[in-house]
Amino acid sequence: MKRRAVAIGSPARVLHLPPALRARLRQHAASQAPEEACGLLVGRRASMEVVDVLCLPNRAPLGRFALDPLALIDAEERAAVDGLEVLGPWHSHPGGEPGPSEHDHASASRWPGTIWVVVGAEITAWCSEAGALQAVRLGPAIEGGVVQSAARGGPDPAARAAGGRR
Repeated sequence: MKRRAVAIGSPARVLHLPPALRARLRQHAASQAPEEACGLLVGRRASMEVVDVLCLPNRAPLGRFALDPLALIDAEERAAVDGLEVLGPWHSHPGGEPGPSEHDHASASRWPGTIWVVVGAEITAWCSEAGALQAVRLGPAIEGGVVQSAARGGPDPAARAAGGRR
């Protein structure tokens, strides 16, 4: 995976994950329980926008997740064709824990500068920085360059005031 140092762990940064993709994550996670479900986030790093989630087979034993290295390479190549990139992994915690586990934190050092999503009782977002996972806020989707309000489904007024983007 191509890794770039990006300052995405600050509380001001928001990962834009559309409701339809959140629903897909929840659905796949539920279908794989009691095992962890996993996959990759594909999108635009500069705008912190997820445009697709890939659901991949979990290659690890119960209670862990591991992605197939060949699936990762294939995903990177396909994303690049569309002008996108693999942002990082996502996985579920069937027991409902919304944050990263100790194992997740330990694994983060192998994926510096990547975005992680954990699907538990809630969906949470994290960035691998300095060998640990730092919280990132989840925000509404971006459509046509405009941040959409989750409540109204229309442009977010704060985004309009900031020139269409946050």
